[in-house]
Amino acid sequence: MLGLVPWLAGASPAPVEPAEQLVGVWGSERVLGPQIRGELTLVRGEGTWRARIAGFDVPARVGGGKIAVVFPGGQGEFQGSLEENGRRITGHWIQPRVLMSGMKFATPVELHALQADVWRGEVAPLEDRFSLYLAVQKQPDGSVSAFIRHPERNFGNRMLFRAAPTSTSGPSQRKTAG
Repeated sequence: MLGLVPWLAGASPAPVEPAEQLVGVWGSERVLGPQIRGELTLVRGEGTWRARIAGFDVPARVGGGKIAVVFPGGQGEFQGSLEENGRRITGHWIQPRVLMSGMKFATPVELHALQADVWRGEVAPLEDRFSLYLAVQKQPDGSVSAFIRHPERNFGNRMLFRAAPTSTSGPSQRKTAG
């Protein structure tokens, strides 16, 4: 066994083809918003209601057991109802339009009484996310193929491209799908 060690020390790995160096999943994700999320606190004072979240402190409109809060810059709003026993406020957080689809989403929110005239709950809006992945695979015949995947739009898993380097000279080697 020890006689093989010098032979293994001089061994070098088989050369890897340039296209095979790309094998794996390459990706990028970016969260585009929304900015307002976290603990929402509603406070009832003498004749006024205030809502606090993410550094904002804004007045709330109240009437007929309904509560509405609109945050500046169109960054979101809360619409809810105070239960008769006053221990809970149930409603929805309406987030601004997401850039990826242009749609608005409403997320259920429950605020629970912390003490008299103070309620708190968690606002967890849908993230506006953009993701793009490149999956590069070695095929059984030795070739390298790739596909692009954009999961938010369910795009790209059916188009397979043959991957090969187009240039191997200079410091800025460019690799493209062909």
